[in-house]
Order: sequence, then C-alpha cells, then structure tokens
Amino acid sequence: MHPYADVLVRAVLGFFAVILGCKAVGQKWSVVAGVALGALAALLSLDRGLPVGEAVLALLVWALLSLLVRWLALFSQQFATFVNGSPTVLVRKGQVLEQNLRQAKLTVSELMSLLREKEAFKLADVECSVLEPDGQVSVMKKSDSQPLTPQTVNLPVHNEPAPYTVIADGNVIPQNLANAGYDRSWLWEEIRRQGARDFKDVFLAQVDGKGNLYVDLYEDSRLQAPPRNPSKALLLAELKKIQADLEGFALQTNNPSAKAEYQQAAQQMNQLIQAVEPELRLNS
Repeated sequence: MHPYADVLVRAVLGFFAVILGCKAVGQKWSVVAGVALGALAALLSLDRGLPVGEAVLALLVWALLSLLVRWLALFSQQFATFVNGSPTVLVRKGQVLEQNLRQAKLTVSELMSLLREKEAFKLADVECSVLEPDGQVSVMKKSDSQPLTPQTVNLPVHNEPAPYTVIADGNVIPQNLANAGYDRSWLWEEIRRQGARDFKDVFLAQVDGKGNLYVDLYEDSRLQAPPRNPSKALLLAELKKIQADLEGFALQTNNPSAKAEYQQAAQQMNQLIQAVEPELRLNS
C-alpha cells in the first residue's frame, strides 16, 4: 500500500476509534481530538525522522474529520446525540437516581464533589441535577434554598446599565465616553477631583450607570475618594427619565383615571425640568 494511503486509513480509523473510546468512558471527543492534533503538531515539529508529508496528511485528515463531525451534528440530532452524548439526570427532588449514576460512571463521592462545586452541600436542597454532555454538572436548587433576590419578593428595581471604560492606559476612549452620555470636559473635572493632573496619569477609569467614576491612577498615593453624590447632569437625566416613564405609563394603562393622573404628573415633571434645567446645565 502506498505510504500516503496507509496514513490516510490509519488516521481515519484512529479518529473514529477516539470517538468510540470517548463515548465508552464518558469523555468529550472534541477535547481528546484537540489534544491529539496538538500531539501530531508537536511530533511534526520535533521528530526529524518523521516524514513531513505523512504528518501533514494526518493533521489535515483529523482536522477535516473534526469539522465534518461538527457539521453533521448540526443537521442530525441523532448523530449529535451519538457523538456528543445526552444530558443525564442524576438527582431529582433530592433523590439520587442510582441507575443513572452508574450509567454516568460516577461514584457517590464524585457526585457530592460535583454538587459542592455548585454550592449544593445538602442533597435535600437539590431539586434537580443534570450531568451535561461536556462533563459539567448543572444544579437547580429548591426554591426555599435559593438566594433571596428582589424578584423573589416582588421588589421593583431599576436595571443598571453596563459600565463603560472611558480611559485605558492613559488614553481616553471617545466612543465609550459618548455611549455613557458624558463629554471630555466632564471626565476631566471628575479625574481632576480624584487626584489626576492629566489624562496620562490615569491607568484605568470606568463610569457606571449611576454616574460614579472609578479611577485607578498610576500613582495610587495621589488618588482621592470620589464623592458618592450624583452629578447635576445625572440628576437632570434622571428627571427626564421619570417624565418619560410617566408618559409611558399613561400610554400603557386602560384606566381613564390612572391615565389622567399619569399625564398630569408628567406635565408637572416637565414644568419642573424646564425650571431647573438651565441651572443644572450651567453648574454640571
């Protein structure tokens, strides 16, 4: 047999042998295939006695077969289940499913260790636990064991926008500054109040959704704690947001009385904004 044909056959057989072996031991085949590709590349780089053409052919075959398997898995759920496996329920309503645990080839100690990694130390707290095809364990705790959140107690809270990094390594990022709703003069005043003499003094600056600016100077000894009070520009933005919310509530409700109250409140807020806006813009 021609050497290249022999390498081709060996590479194909070896690839599918890896898939079957991984399926047997519960390992993710793509991880092992990636390690094998790295080993082939290392051999090609270090072993001078290895024919370059044959090694490159083996690499290409493994890479192409990996892409082919991933492509087929996108279009065939049965094939995807065969090569990748399927989720296995290990715990349901605080009870371990022993048969599924044996199928997953896990011991009780290994299961408890995986649960502890998800901060589930007591089986009685676990509503459901699933072993994912990639070997990770997903845990859903019972409702009375989950952390208390504002949503749990029906407490309305405003979602805070994501923070923006406005200075990185002494350089201002204009796009992020504009997205955050501020300009260069505001940024200069804020970093100056926190001990910076120039933009180049700032290693990192980040503004959050409430207008608070975090500053990390190259010389941290000069850093001054920023005031926690929102700026006047932020106060003006909050007032306009309240007015917009009131107008939105008026459009959403079908109750004539509530609609009239919302509209009246929105008008009063608009009058307040018109009265204070010149002052807030002047001194912001």
